[in-house]
This record gives sequence, structure tokens and C-alpha cells, in this order.
Amino acid sequence: QSFPFQGNALPELGRKGSYSPYERFTADDVAYIVEFGRQRGIRGMVEIDTPGHAASWCLGHPEICPSPSCPQPLNVASNATFEVISKLFGELTGGAKRKG
Repeated sequence: QSFPFQGNALPELGRKGSYSPYERFTADDVAYIVEFGRQRGIRGMVEIDTPGHAASWCLGHPEICPSPSCPQPLNVASNATFEVISKLFGELTGGAKRKG
């Protein structure tokens, strides 16, 4: 599994969770895709598969995973998990600005 999104709120997720530096996309890339679709009457939907299928997140934030030998699903008993998810979703959806 890979996490290729290199956002501003949690850049370590993409930096450590992508397959390589050449297989990442940025917040600017997402904004371009959203605008490209908007101009054509298409609304994009972001899908982040959590808490499962998120083993790559443990590379950037090991505190949100159950243990080093059990990297998924994310540890839903930890407040740190929800802080990371909240930051990520806030960035992807535009947060309070609603510009995502």
C-alpha cells in the first residue's frame, strides 16, 4: 500500500508513505484536478481508505498504529489517530473555508 499525497498539513505521510519521490502528488495537483473537473461540470470525490489499508501511514506516524508488527488497521483507541485523520481530511476538504 502507498500513500502518495504529499500535503501541507502532514507532509511526512506522502514523503514516507509513497512508493518513491516520483510517485507523489501535491495539494496543488489536487486543486488542478478539482478545477479541471469543475470547468466541465464534474465534481471530484476524495477517497481515503481508513482505518484499514493504511499501513503506509505508520511510516510517517507510528503512534497511530497498533504496534510495529501490526501496522493496520489504524489504532482507533488513540486520540493521535483522530488528530492525524482530522488534519488530513481538513486539508483535503478545505477545512472551515470549504475550498477543498
